[in-house]
Amino acid sequence: MIQNFVKDKDFGEKYERIFLSELLKLDLKPVIVNAKGHDLVDVNGLKYEVKSDTYTSHNGNAAFELISNKFVNSDGWLIYSNADVLIYFISEKEYYVSNLRKLRAWLFSVEDFFEKKPTSNSGAINLIVPVDKIPKKLFVKRVIKNEV
Repeated sequence: MIQNFVKDKDFGEKYERIFLSELLKLDLKPVIVNAKGHDLVDVNGLKYEVKSDTYTSHNGNAAFELISNKFVNSDGWLIYSNADVLIYFISEKEYYVSNLRKLRAWLFSVEDFFEKKPTSNSGAINLIVPVDKIPKKLFVKRVIKNEV
């Protein structure tokens, strides 16, 4: 389980660096903070939670962590995050942007309609939601363009 944690942490940090580059292009002077509740903060004080799920591009589902460890019943990032903005990567070039508070409110209002599923490599339990069921105004897709 420790090995999975380290692998997941490295994977997550890779996507934080990718998004950091996007914010730098916009001159928002972001800082990686890796605090519990958010990963990045920009010059305007906006807090960002950066998540990555490369399965989404294959199965069409987004996974929102409700419980991070079912053995000790600890809250998942969907519950404890204090970020203003969720950045949800589905590949190195594609991600979704969401107002986390609005998305969270919508997800909790419809959570009984979707599957709650444990992960195969940790004690987490995720709310599995087809991306096409999430209102487009709450989950906006972005593509990273190559610089010329």
